[in-house]
Amino acid sequence: MEPTRSAGFYAAEEAVKNNVPILIDLDFRADQWHDPRSYGVTARAFLKNCTIALGTEEKFWLPC
Repeated sequence: MEPTRSAGFYAAEEAVKNNVPILIDLDFRADQWHDPRSYGVTARAFLKNCTIALGTEEKFWLPC
């Protein structure tokens, strides 16, 4: 996860400061997360900075 997660959050914060739109592609891959709830928590935290979110209905309703 790290340092990718921190870099993504930093880039999003800088984009918000500079009025740059942010797009997130919600692409849950079970083999990349030790617990699906971790994905939900991280995705929701990142979504606070996003302008557009893409994903299937299932991606929006993952456990949190």
